[in-house]
Parts: sequence; C-alpha cells; structure tokens
Amino acid sequence: ATLIEECYHDMSHLPPPSAVVCSVGGGGLLMGVLAGLKNTPSWSDVPVIAVETVGANCLSRSLDAKGVVELDAITSVAKSLGANKTTQLIYDTCASAVERGVLKSAVIDDAAAVQGAVTFLEAHRCIVEPACGAA
Repeated sequence: ATLIEECYHDMSHLPPPSAVVCSVGGGGLLMGVLAGLKNTPSWSDVPVIAVETVGANCLSRSLDAKGVVELDAITSVAKSLGANKTTQLIYDTCASAVERGVLKSAVIDDAAAVQGAVTFLEAHRCIVEPACGAA
C-alpha cells in the first residue's frame, strides 16, 4: 500500500491516474496496490490492470475458474512471476475488485513481455526483467 501512498504524495497536484498497471506473480504487490488505492479517497476508483504471462498466470486462471487454481508448472520466461497458486485471501480480494470494476486481468505471452523489456531499454537505457516488461 505504501507504493500508492508514495505515488499519491508525489503526484497529488495532478489528476488521478487513468489506471495502474501491475505485474502479478502470486498477488502480494497487487494486494498492496489495491489496498493503497482503496485508502486514497480521490484514487479509490482508479482501475488496476493485473498483468501475468502465459505459464505464470495463476491469478487469471483462478479468476476464470471462480476459485483458486494451482498451476502444474511455471513455464514462462518471467520466472519472478512464477507463483504456482495464489492464496484464498488474494483470490477473494481480487474477485471482489473485478466485480466492482476496479480490477482487470490481462495475460500476455513471453514474447510480449520480452518486447516490453526491450522497449523500456531502448527508451530509458535501463535493463529490466521480463516481469517488468510485462507491465
């Protein structure tokens, strides 16, 4: 939640963001982002796009199945997104956020995640891992 608090503090003179994009592994960072937005009145309706890669998409598969799903294996190159399942609390919180319209799940392939990292490198001369490129 402190990530959102820090962003709000630094950007409070600006309009709220149109969305927050968050790479998701098991969902811990996403939980903090959702909590931070919920606790920031002028940002409480800012939507979050939860991005996972195919082969590390336990949250999206759980949301589709309407219950926690465990992946057999992590097959994505974005290994830091590689949680084989999320917790019941994270699933419940995310399912509720989807129902309220403040969370959208997106799944991309490894090539798109790697391309995102390359694009970031070309724009900023800074190397990031595919998990960051996914967002």
